[in-house]
Order: sequence, then C-alpha cells, then structure tokens
Amino acid sequence: MENARGANSDRLEIQTDLSRDLGLVSALAIGVGTMIAAGIFTLSGLAVREVGSAAILAFLLAALVATFTALTYCEFSSIYPESGEGYLYARKTFSPPLAYTVGWCLLLGYTASCGFYIASLSTYFNEFIVPASLHGYFRDYPWLTNLSGLCALGALTLLNIKGTKESGSFQVVVTVGKVILLLLFVGGGLLAFKPDTGEKLYQRLFETEPTITLRDVAPGDDPLAALGAELDDELRVRSVTPHGPAARAGLRAGDRIERVGSVAVDGVDELRAALTAALARAEAARRTAPNSPPPAPNDGHEQDPAPADGPGLVALTASRSNTLLMLGSTAALVFITFFGFSAIAASAGEVKDPTRTIPRAIFISMALVTVLYTAVVLVMVAAELKEYSEAAMGVAAREFLGGIGGMVIVGGALFSMISASNASIMAGSRVALSMSQLGHLPKEVGTVNERTRTPVVSIVLVGLGIGTFVVVLPLERLAHFADCVLLVALILVNAALIFHRRRHRELERPFRVPLVPLLPMLGILANGYLLVQLPLQGHVQALLLAGLALVGGFLGFLAWKGSQPEVSELPGKPSRVALARPSAAEEAKFRILVPIANPANVQQLIDLAATIARGREGGEIVALRVVVVPEQIPPSIEEAHVERERRLLEQARARAREAGVHASSLVRVGHSPAKAILETAREWNAKLIVLGWKGHTSTARRILGEVTDDVVRLARADIMLVKLLGDARPLERLLLPSAGGDHAKRAQEYAVAIAAAAGERGHLTLCSVVDPDRPEKREEVAQRLAAAARLAAGVETSTKVIEHRSVPVGIIKEAEGYDALIIGAAGQSFSSQVLFGSIPETIARRANCTVIVVKRYHPVKALVGRVLSE
Repeated sequence: MENARGANSDRLEIQTDLSRDLGLVSALAIGVGTMIAAGIFTLSGLAVREVGSAAILAFLLAALVATFTALTYCEFSSIYPESGEGYLYARKTFSPPLAYTVGWCLLLGYTASCGFYIASLSTYFNEFIVPASLHGYFRDYPWLTNLSGLCALGALTLLNIKGTKESGSFQVVVTVGKVILLLLFVGGGLLAFKPDTGEKLYQRLFETEPTITLRDVAPGDDPLAALGAELDDELRVRSVTPHGPAARAGLRAGDRIERVGSVAVDGVDELRAALTAALARAEAARRTAPNSPPPAPNDGHEQDPAPADGPGLVALTASRSNTLLMLGSTAALVFITFFGFSAIAASAGEVKDPTRTIPRAIFISMALVTVLYTAVVLVMVAAELKEYSEAAMGVAAREFLGGIGGMVIVGGALFSMISASNASIMAGSRVALSMSQLGHLPKEVGTVNERTRTPVVSIVLVGLGIGTFVVVLPLERLAHFADCVLLVALILVNAALIFHRRRHRELERPFRVPLVPLLPMLGILANGYLLVQLPLQGHVQALLLAGLALVGGFLGFLAWKGSQPEVSELPGKPSRVALARPSAAEEAKFRILVPIANPANVQQLIDLAATIARGREGGEIVALRVVVVPEQIPPSIEEAHVERERRLLEQARARAREAGVHASSLVRVGHSPAKAILETAREWNAKLIVLGWKGHTSTARRILGEVTDDVVRLARADIMLVKLLGDARPLERLLLPSAGGDHAKRAQEYAVAIAAAAGERGHLTLCSVVDPDRPEKREEVAQRLAAAARLAAGVETSTKVIEHRSVPVGIIKEAEGYDALIIGAAGQSFSSQVLFGSIPETIARRANCTVIVVKRYHPVKALVGRVLSE
C-alpha cells in the first residue's frame, strides 16, 4: 500500500509501506526460530551448571512468566496489527516518555539478545569447526574470537535489506531444519538412557541433602581430588566428574559441601584437613575391625569425625542449591530464550491477516518450544557431563550420536543462532521503524526503500548496534543485560493492557485476555520477580549497564529533541523568502516578530510591538507577511502575489518609524503559515512573537486556531496573543490578573512596559479573584499582590482583590473601563489546553476591551513540554 502526502514536498510524495508477505508458517518460523537458538544451545549448559537437574524447572518457570506477557501481546496485536509491538502498544496507552522507554528497552533488548546469538555462534564455531591447532590464534589475537559471528551478522543484515519475503523464506527453511535436528538430539539422548537414569533424575530433583561416600584414597593423595567435583573457595560445586563419587551421589553444580561426617566445614583448607583426618580414622577402623558393624555416630565433637557408612568410608553432606532464589536466577538467565513471541508481533506490519495469524503463531510457537526445551534439558542432565559450559550441548551430542551425529547437532546449533539473529534483526528494525514514524527517532531512520520495501536505515543501525554489543560485552553478561531491559519493557507492556482496557473501552478486541487485570498483574509480578533475581544473584553489573543504557538513551532523546528545529515537527516543505527589507539598525538584541494576517490590525499590532521594543536595548520589529499557496503547487510559481504584499509591509515599516523603532519586513511564500512564522522566528532570533487573535476558534480539535496552536506550541520565543477591539484605543489603563508563576511574571514585565509608554496616563492594576466562601484567602492574596506591585517600578500601580465564585466572570466584570486586560498563561502546565484553554478564551470572547495573553519561553520547560505533549 502507498500513501500520498502532498504536504511533504513540492509534488505528491509517495510513502512506501511494508509489504504483507508473511503467512502463518512464516510467522511461526520467526517465533520458533528466535526461541530455538543460542538460548537452548548455549544457556541449557549454563542452566544445568547453576542448578543441575532443576534447570528443567527453571525453563518451565521462564515459559510460565513469558506466557502471561504473550497473552497481553495477543490482545494488543489483534487491535493494532502494525509493526512496532510493545512500543506501539505503549504509545497507544501511555504518555510519550513512558512509551519511549518501552521502545528503547525493546530496541536495546533485541540488539543485545541478537548480539548474544552472534557471540554464541562464534563460540560454537571456534569450539567445533576451527581446528584445535588454530585455537592459539584466539589467545594471541582476541579480535578473531567473534570474527565468524560478525561475518554472519553482515550477511544477515544484507539479507534483511534485500526483502522481507526472502528473509521470511530463509527463516522457514532454517527453522524446520533445526527442529528436526533437536528431535534427533532428544531421540539419541533417550536411547542412551540407562535403567537407573530415571531414578537418578528423580533423586536430583527432590533430594535435599545429597551424601557423598569417599573411600580408597591413597596415602599422600589430595582427598579433594578424589571427590570428582570442582569446588570454589566457599565449597560450592562448580562442576562434577561423570561417574565419580560426587556424580553417583547426585551432586550437581551449585550444591555446597557443609559437613564431613557430623563436622561442619567452612573453607577449602578446613575441608581438606577434616577429610584427611576422617579418612585416616576410617582406614584404621577398617584394618582393626574389617568385619565389625559401623560404629555409632559421634556426638558432633570436632576431634572425632566418624564415618557414617562403615569402616573405610567417609560421608560428606552437601546442601542442595535448588532454592527459589537459585531457581529464579536461572529462570531469569534463560528467559531470553522465550522472548521470540514478541518478534512475531514486531513484524505484524508484514503479516497476512495479522488479527488471526499473530495470536495463533504466538500460542503454537510457545507450546512447541516449551516441550522441546523440556526434553532437551532432560537429556542434558542425564548426560552427566564432566563440565557444563556454553558448548555443553555439542559435547552431549557427540556422546549420544557419535562424532558425525554430534557435528550434525553442532551444525544445527549454528544455523539456529543464524535464524534467531535473522528474526531479531527483523524485529529490532521494525521497532526502530515504528519509533521513527511516531516521532521518537529521526524520521530518516524509518525510511522504507521503494524497491525492496524494507526499512534499510533502521536495519543497518540495528546491525551496527548488534556488532557493538558483540565486541564490548562477554556472552553471559550479554544475556543478563538483554534480560534486564526486556523484563523492564514487558512489565510496562503488561501494565499498558490494564490502562488500555480502562481508557479505550469502546475498542473492538478480537482477542481478549481473560481475567484482566489479574493476569496482567501476574505478568508484572512474575517479570519483576525475575528482574530482582539478577542483582540478588550477583549480576549487578548487568543491571547497572541496563540502567546506564536507559538513562543515556533518554538523555540522548532529549538532546536530539532539543537540537531539532521546531519547524521539523510540522509537515510540508520549508517556505521561501520572496522579499526581504532589513532595517538600518546596526545591532538588534531584542527582535519582535509581528506576523500580519489581517491588514486591519497592522497599526495596532505594530504600535504594541513598538511600545515594548522602545523599552529594550536594541529593540527591533520584524513584520512578516505569509503568502499561502496550495499544497500541490510549488511556492516558486506564486511570485505574482508578492508585489501585492509590499504596500502592506511598507505601511507597517512606516508605522514603526513613527514610533521611533527600527523595522525589517519580509514576505515568505509557502504551504503552511505556522511553518513560515516559526522559520522566520528562528532565522531572525526573535525574542517575542506578537500574534493577532480573534479570541476563540471554531477549528475542530484546536485550542487557539489552526495556525496559532502550532506557533504557541513550538516557538522558541515569548508569545503574546492579542485580541483587539475594533477601535484603535490607546492602551493606558491596564488590568493584570496575577496568580503567580513564570507566565504571570513575564506578563507583568510587558504590562509595565506598555503602561510606562503611556507616561502619566499609564496605570497598572494588579488583581486576583478570591472565592467569597473562603475569606481566609483574602489576606494571603492581598499580600502577594502587594509584593508583585513593588516590582512594577516606574509606573503607577494599584492592587485589587476581586470576590467572585467564577474566575473568568470576576475578571470580565472588573475589566469594564480598562483599555486592556493582560493575562499570563496558566501555571507550570505544558499543555496548550491548560495554558490557553477555557479561561482565557472565555475572557477574550466576552471582555469589552483588548485582551493580551502572554506565554513565557523557558528552554528546559519548553523541551519537556514538547516531549510530554507529543
């Protein structure tokens, strides 16, 4: 589909949309392909290392947590079948900053997780493909370590640029192939099961204190070496030797040795000494009474560690690591493996019949992957490998299927990581595309190539981000970092569903999550639980990196927004200066821009601007006339209109000279008056814009008027809206309602300048409205007005407290008899509705005098305001 946007160019601009080429099979391939990847081939070994056979439970827990959010994605994707997934859903629900946070988290998550897949690919390639004789080069030249993965990343980036259809077809082929290979691995592992394998697995899952029996250690040998387990300084098991004493006892990684017999031990030296003494005593007991029954357990005194299993045997007892914290930490580690469901939703803009296809693809892929993961981890635990590392699955495949079978699985692992990387690049680039289209990234990022119909710029940027993660962070930390940012995003997306249900009750929801808000709340709690586990288990660096990345991203976003010309937020091509007559002023320090829309108001607007300019050093007026041409017609052909504007501008310049103020004038030709005004204000560095205003608007969904709304919202200058009476009454008696705040203070500054220009006839009255039912506020308001009056030096000033239940009515009644009513915009609000909403409009519509509304420009608040009001 293609959209015509005439406002964006001199001709009709055709915006290229993404093509919908992906069916259910392709959508399944994206989800399954992303989930069956480095997560299972790499993290399965790390999970078993952490919690042994409880890794099965860790994967199931991660799947359960992912299911809560998958349901949320299904409902949102049925309502908004467009690219952008979680970011898009947050954008439709939350304020812009919160939505940006979700988008930035997802963008970081996709690039970091894809970096994890690429780094895992390099690990497998180096371990199983590169000859062992060349491994020394990796130590001498560390940059070679990830070379294979980076080459694959470059190829995948080019593939995604080529087209969605080609990328989707590649995804289907590779995904089917690796599912078959995983089934082959599981089948080989099941055939290799021994008769007692099931019993051992049951014991490892549910036994709480495994007991190791140690015997036959030769004199002088290190008894720790005979355990068949590698321990850290805190006696926690790092790895277990297959078929050794520790393996036979069901000991696993993460367990901790606590006792020798009944003697507690706390360190490696203490354990070695206790074992040496216990073995010596056990050997002596075996020699003196080889046929006697085992002695009764001792009373726990350290000097008599007795064997528990009979003469010649020493018992060591370990505490089981299968606590909720360890299980939660491991589930958090492997959670990245189940995040593929979001990649399906991220590509919704390219899926056929997305309302039906996406929920079906999410459910089927989640169910298939959960079953496969459970079977794979079960086989991995049963393999009883000597060491469980990132490449443990490849080692297990060699044991089950032999050298050739093992290499087939290794090949499947490599292709799995490639397909997951491909899906992640596609998903991440679509999030970037959506953020660009909705104003949270530069619009150039979302450019869709007309030939390939793919977002080329976003694909390239995502590819560069992935490569950066691969080079900067080690593999395991990449996984933890990705989990951190993704979990934050998913917590917010689940919250979005709760708020979305309340705010948009009228929307049709083809798929509805049951038990809302209960299920989304469970999703929030479950994701939060996994997030908390990361720092609790020592992965503080990953959490800090994630926090820094989020803060840095938001500050970068604010800096980018602040550097953008305000006119960039309005559609259409820039206007063109058709006529310019600068003043003779040597240096203008305070320029006042006066756009002239109604020729009848030229004299009064110029007089008002001149009054303010005279009170400023280097004051100058810039009179602007905008010639508007239709959007389909280039501005250059409308030069005939320019000459008609020259006379009006000369009138404005002459009026300014009579008032003793330098004036410049120019004519701009363009499609948008607001854009032309903002361009002039920026180019001439205007400090104040004086706009004529009829006091109300009939334009739908506008507060001030079609042009005025945009100028007030975007201008980086003070704004003065002026609703004039028919007569050119001099502004001498001024009424200034004062409620405090930056806008009111700036309004008072301009009011003082206007009153001072009237000389002895000038008078300024500061007033405020108090509810008569609250007399206690009267004294407080009177004091505040008196303090404000003391700042109005150089003009005659008085104060008045108005008692009325209605603020606008009280001000309108008091304004009778005054020449002008000057109002500061409301408080600290960033919203145009509040700044120039119902009260100023009511006053301007009904007051029988000139009404001037002033808004002060504050750079920081204006930037935050633009961000919050998008």
